[in-house]
Amino acid sequence: MIPKVRNALFFWSIVFLLIAPLLMYFRQFHGPLSSDPDDWAKAGDFFGGIYSVVIGGLTLTILVNQATMQQRLEKFQYDQNYLVRARSDVEYYLDRLYEDIKLELPKIARNALNIDPEHRLNDFLNFFDQTSGKVFQQTNVSSGVSGRIFSSWLALHAILVALRESKETAYEQELTFALTKIHSRLSYSTAKAVEQFVSQIAGDRLGLKLFFTKGEETK
Repeated sequence: MIPKVRNALFFWSIVFLLIAPLLMYFRQFHGPLSSDPDDWAKAGDFFGGIYSVVIGGLTLTILVNQATMQQRLEKFQYDQNYLVRARSDVEYYLDRLYEDIKLELPKIARNALNIDPEHRLNDFLNFFDQTSGKVFQQTNVSSGVSGRIFSSWLALHAILVALRESKETAYEQELTFALTKIHSRLSYSTAKAVEQFVSQIAGDRLGLKLFFTKGEETK
């Protein structure tokens, strides 16, 4: 229901509940005002009994609405703080991952597949397309660089999974932003190769979900 319509209905419902007892009373007991104190006492008992119930119900309704609004506000604040932290963490771990690939991985590639260590990053990323991530497949995760790549991707993966678990629009938008950020920073082929590398090592044990491998992308 539209908020304006709901508020209008609530307002006129209150007006009706306040006026209805008066209309009923004067319709039933119409006539001049009584000078007998007993009549006023009876009228007071009548209106007191009616309006105590009405006001009690209105008070309860207002308290419930306030509690609901407070709960929504707290959830909104929590969601906003969570999404801000998630975006910051994605950028942090993505920067770490990018620097490891940019500065260190060509050396591992040379050792694994005799690739020239002086290749620029773009050349090396093209190499990814040609080898389908064989660099990662032939690299031991116990090495320093591979270990950092492994841990950084696991951290990114945990954030992506947490965002995907919620069906709320804000979380879906943040997930789309995170995937786009990873795609634009690393390239799709690089992200896919790293994902496959981590999945082959720990996918079965950790039940990793795939975001960049064909057929498993986030919808």
